[in-house]
Amino acid sequence: MSVNPLVTSIQSPQHFYEIHPSERFNGLSRVLDQYIGGVSIIFCRTKKDVDHISEKLSLLNYNVSSYHGDLSPTAREKALDLFVKQKNNILVLTDIPNQLDNFPNINLVLFSIIPQDPDSYIQRILRLEATLAIDEVATLITTNEFKKIAFIKRVTKSNITQKQFLDVAEIIKLKQENLDKRLKSFDLNEVEDSIRIFSKNLLNEHDPEALVSYLLKHGFYGDFSEDHYDVLKTNSGSNTKPTNSNAPQLTDVDAGSERLFIAIGKTDDVDEEKLKQFLFIETNIEKNNFSDIKIFETFSFFVVSHENADIILEMFRRKKRGKRSIVERAKGKDSKKKH
Repeated sequence: MSVNPLVTSIQSPQHFYEIHPSERFNGLSRVLDQYIGGVSIIFCRTKKDVDHISEKLSLLNYNVSSYHGDLSPTAREKALDLFVKQKNNILVLTDIPNQLDNFPNINLVLFSIIPQDPDSYIQRILRLEATLAIDEVATLITTNEFKKIAFIKRVTKSNITQKQFLDVAEIIKLKQENLDKRLKSFDLNEVEDSIRIFSKNLLNEHDPEALVSYLLKHGFYGDFSEDHYDVLKTNSGSNTKPTNSNAPQLTDVDAGSERLFIAIGKTDDVDEEKLKQFLFIETNIEKNNFSDIKIFETFSFFVVSHENADIILEMFRRKKRGKRSIVERAKGKDSKKKH
């Protein structure tokens, strides 16, 4: 009985944020706001998504570069140059450019939508980590995508925890601190004479407090006003997932359970405990999730939740290397059990 666990060496902290399907962009911008002034990379599934997200972020005064294969070589080079020089601190793209040597270290890597293939998620992070330091990897998911993030968690054998969006008051405070920091490093000598003259005229004609208050309210796209921020919906129905920010792991419980067949039995010198241990090593699913184990001469059966069944089947499918998977759905009337 060989053990071939799928293990990666992702080092960066990994989190996910639950969103309502209609709130994907609002959730994305809210996560970016938590890293205001930092360097962020946003992965999108399609080139159209890159264009759409980049355009909306630009309209909201984020400094954004977009990068994908349909852009001209000149446009791609310009986008990367602005990002490398940190004139734009957000890069929205589908795939990682070949050269990362001049990239700044990344505060946030954000998947705007969970990749369909876990390998895409893993390899993108590993490629970035090979050259750069990353503070956080985050993924936006809807309620019906919990199974996908659970599978990635099993494959990477890493801790991907749920994280909560910051309160609006906390976001505004971060933006205030960022503005204060920028003002302290601002060089007035770099401003055009026309703007400096206009500034002096405004200060002579208006109360300074009224002038600054007006600009903060109307000149920053509502960044400093709580009325500007909508309440984020974080689930798509009544089947809500845990919202406790300290929740350490995903829930692996479904409405029922499923019986699986595995081509390992007594001739492989296994008993119930050894089989549980083998399945744990191969899938990273805790042993207490396996029940109703029946061991025969050359095969065995075990029962797990529907969600875990899908994860196990996919993981063993990926291991088979052209051969038949040793784990399959059990056949017959007892293959699915209702609890």
